[in-house]
This record gives sequence, C-alpha cells and structure tokens, in this order.
Amino acid sequence: MLDLNWNNSYLVGDALIDSEHQRLFEIARNAKNVVEPSMRKQKIRDEVREIYEYSKTHFQHEEEYMHHIGYPYINEHKQEHQKIIEAMSDFIKKLSLISAVEFEKELAYFIETYMVGHILLKDKRIAIWKRQNEKIKYSAEFKRDYLVGNEQIDEEHKKLFTIAAKFFKEHEDKNVKLQTIKDALKELSEYMKFHFDHEEEFMQTIPFHDFVQRHKKLHETIINDFNRLIQLIPKLDTDAIELELTHFIEVNLIHHIVVEDKKIVEYQEKIYKLDD
Repeated sequence: MLDLNWNNSYLVGDALIDSEHQRLFEIARNAKNVVEPSMRKQKIRDEVREIYEYSKTHFQHEEEYMHHIGYPYINEHKQEHQKIIEAMSDFIKKLSLISAVEFEKELAYFIETYMVGHILLKDKRIAIWKRQNEKIKYSAEFKRDYLVGNEQIDEEHKKLFTIAAKFFKEHEDKNVKLQTIKDALKELSEYMKFHFDHEEEFMQTIPFHDFVQRHKKLHETIINDFNRLIQLIPKLDTDAIELELTHFIEVNLIHHIVVEDKKIVEYQEKIYKLDD
C-alpha cells in the first residue's frame, strides 16, 4: 500500500486545507492497523465511511476557500470533488461483494488516485495560481520529502531540480531571462531523458513486468507534456512561462517522484525480503 505518512510535498499553503488533508491521511493510516481477522472487513468499512464523511466536509471548506480567493477554475474543481464522492459511494457498496484482501487492494488504489493524486495534481494548482497571483516567487528546490531511498536515483532527481531552478533566476534584462529559460529547457529535456533511461534500466532488475511497463508509459507522458510546453514558449511572456513551468514541476516531477518513483524502491525492498 502507498506510504501514508504525511510529508510537506503535500502542502498547498492554506492552514485549514492542509490540516484537513493531514486528517484524511491519518484516517487512511488507521485502516492499515492490524486487527483480529474476523474484524478486519468491518474496520475497513468504518474507516472508509469516515473518509467519506470527512471528505464531504473538507470539500465544502475547500470550495469556500477557492471562492474566497477568486480561483478561476472553481467549477472544474467542484466537478472533481463530485466525482470523488460518487466514486467513494460506489466503493463502499463493493465491500459486501468482495473479500477483505481484494478490498484492501482497491482501497490502496483509491487512496493513491483520489486522495494523494487529487492533492498533488488538483489542489496544488490552487496553491500555484494563488502564489502566482500574489507575485510570490517560486523556487524549484529539492526537499528531503522527495527522497525515494536509492542514492543514485535521488542524486539524479536533485540534478533535475538544480536545472529547473534556473528557470526562476532573476534577470533585469528580459532577453537574457528568456535565453536562460530556453537554455535550461534544453538542458532539462536532455537530462530527463538520460534519467528516465537510467531509471528504466534499474527497473529491469525488478521482476514486476506490468509495473515496469506502466512506469515507462508515465515517463513517456511526462516527456510529451514537456515537449508541448516547449512549443508554447514562443507564445508566452516570461511571467506566463514561469507559471507553466511551475505547473510542470509541481504536477509532473514532484508527483511522479513522491508517488511513482518511491514505488520502485518499495518493490525492490519487497524482493529483498522475499529472498531472505
């Protein structure tokens, strides 16, 4: 199951919203606590229902916050919330039809997709928009929370962030700023491909073919998104470029590292335990 320990990569920058996200993680962690086998299914059902009820309250608060700050994409975000509530309702109904083991697997998928995924991919966009609107300078900084536990992969991730930080360097001359961004885009594009190739070679040591193929597709998606971003550059001013790059870093790089790359090391650790 996904690591449900809270880390600062999930922060969106509002105290109430962040505290409620942490509470959702706490409830989800409780579902993993070991109990008597005969009580396991009931415990999971209770925890999921608590997530369901708490999510409805949280979404209401989040929507009030978006309205308060004038977030322009509030309607799309509300639709995402509605989808999650409906999916969670369907999810609860499944419990009586499947085994506790199967339900645990679906619970892991649900938490990753609808909780962690929503926070990192959707809620983060609110924070990015607010920060940009308030002219708060973004800094592409590698944080301890992004460590996945493999020395080589972690060093390459740090290098990606070192390159990305060049996008946000201050320059009085706008032409110099634009050229710096273009040079950094080229450097990041080349290093991403190098890193993904190296990561995929490393994954070949993991006997989980479906996982490896899925991870490769995620790499392809990131590269395609980055290429689309590069094509946008000539049409944007430097402020708009920085906003798009911020989205890319938060939504693609950080989400991919925190959620997907950590699985590589988790799978490797499982293999070592099986070998022991």
